[in-house]
Amino acid sequence: FMPLSRRMNNQYIQSNRSAIPFQNKHEAIASCKTDTDLFKLLNPEGRYYKLNCQNLVKDLQPTLEFRQHSSTSNYKKVSAWIRFCAALVYNSANGPRPPALSLVERDDQGDDLFN
Repeated sequence: FMPLSRRMNNQYIQSNRSAIPFQNKHEAIASCKTDTDLFKLLNPEGRYYKLNCQNLVKDLQPTLEFRQHSSTSNYKKVSAWIRFCAALVYNSANGPRPPALSLVERDDQGDDLFN
């Protein structure tokens, strides 16, 4: 799906998964009490992660940045990436919550992303 250059050792698109320092990443995510806790867990050292949540942490604007795709002017690649990101956001906002996350109290910060 992604070229090797966008998956390995790139300082500008670090892995969000690797950013979570805990052995059990699911428990670390489930232990987040607020959206801001989750965003800080996913982006502990700035914006250079595949999913950049820094605008939400800093209250700059209600946006997520998907940084993983490489630069291209190829219509088919751009179109497929946009469809993938849109489907990911739509299904995340409208699909059922996983059981572990349903138990966590959350604040409503970030709700504006999906309205």
